Amino acid sequence: MYTPLLLQVALLASAAPPIGIEPEVASALEMSFEASPRLAAKARLLAETDPRPLVLMARRLGLESPGPAIRVQLVDESSPAAAATEPWIHGWAYGSLATVVLLAEREPGYPDGSLEELLRHEVAHVLIYRAAAGHDVPRWFNEGVALELSRPWGLEDRSRLSLALLLNERIPITALDRKFAGGRGEVQRAYALSGALVREIVRAFGPGVLAEILEGRALGVEFERAFFRATGVEVSGFEAGFWRRYSLWYRWLPLVTSSLALWLVIVLLALWAGAVRRRRRAALEAAWSEDTESDPPIN
Repeated sequence: MYTPLLLQVALLASAAPPIGIEPEVASALEMSFEASPRLAAKARLLAETDPRPLVLMARRLGLESPGPAIRVQLVDESSPAAAATEPWIHGWAYGSLATVVLLAEREPGYPDGSLEELLRHEVAHVLIYRAAAGHDVPRWFNEGVALELSRPWGLEDRSRLSLALLLNERIPITALDRKFAGGRGEVQRAYALSGALVREIVRAFGPGVLAEILEGRALGVEFERAFFRATGVEVSGFEAGFWRRYSLWYRWLPLVTSSLALWLVIVLLALWAGAVRRRRRAALEAAWSEDTESDPPIN
């Protein structure tokens, strides 16, 4: 499936670990980068990125250690893998193989704004696989957690979520996974909704909840049961609360605070003022008519 790659760069997280992370955990993070000669420069740049955010991702997922080395392959557009992939797809991960594939010549696009963000996103999938001890988790949860860990929630996320809600696209959680197999727009909306769902889970139950859910899966507990054990709420109940909260903030508030809404209010006020003026004018004209009829004619 992969074109032979000619350059290999090893990265060890040898930088001083941040406060609160044991040195042995930080130094255990290891990645190897492989690339063809024309992607060698990008591989070196990625190899020089600060590895500490990846360590923090592992700790957020409850991993005592990030685990064995992760293999990162930078693939160019001439490869069979790129030719067989939709143009809006930029990378993927194989958790069981501890392998990340990046289509490094493609312009980054939502949900990742750069090659570095894409790397963190795909590495997050490998770490999620490890935190769940290889047990499956729903795609929406997997993608949402990867977004939550790899970068902050931004304006584009909010805009895409608002658009989906304004279009009344209340996709049930049970159907959300299938959206990732759709067209570009459908996939991007699925990312936005998945990110919002996981962001709401963390907001409602705390940052440690992701590790607790994945710990349940690692023990072989079904996802819905693991979710309930970590949160005290059924997935269906959480979903209902999510739609109530986000329909208010991302459907109605953007609408009533938009420039379109402002102009609509202005137009309605103008129409109301015009109607008031017309009624007053009609009343005055009626009064004048009565006065005219009651006065005697002047010769």
